[in-house]
Amino acid sequence: MARNRKEDMAKMDRVETGWKQNASDDQFAEMTAAEYGAEIEKSRDIRRQIETVQSQLDDLNSRLDITDKANLELTELVVNAVKGSRKHGPDSPLIGSMGYVRKSERKTGKTNRTKSTQ
Repeated sequence: MARNRKEDMAKMDRVETGWKQNASDDQFAEMTAAEYGAEIEKSRDIRRQIETVQSQLDDLNSRLDITDKANLELTELVVNAVKGSRKHGPDSPLIGSMGYVRKSERKTGKTNRTKSTQ
């Protein structure tokens, strides 16, 4: 079963708060409440780092979407220019090597369907 990270941190915070409020002078697991707080601060630090990296990742994904959109438009212009080129044209091996179907390889699209009687 997957753990919920927010609940994990909330649990650690509750333990730290309860310990400091009700038994701040006592030691448990061979540590003081302050030492425990220092240990769980490591979890908080990592969470902050994750938030920073996630924000950077979100920004990079947005930038990638914008860049890809512009480059796909550029790609369309290049492909259309190749198709319109007298040297290459829509039936050239160049078009095929770019991943497009050459004009001579296209099917007609005609289908010979029979009418069904219902």
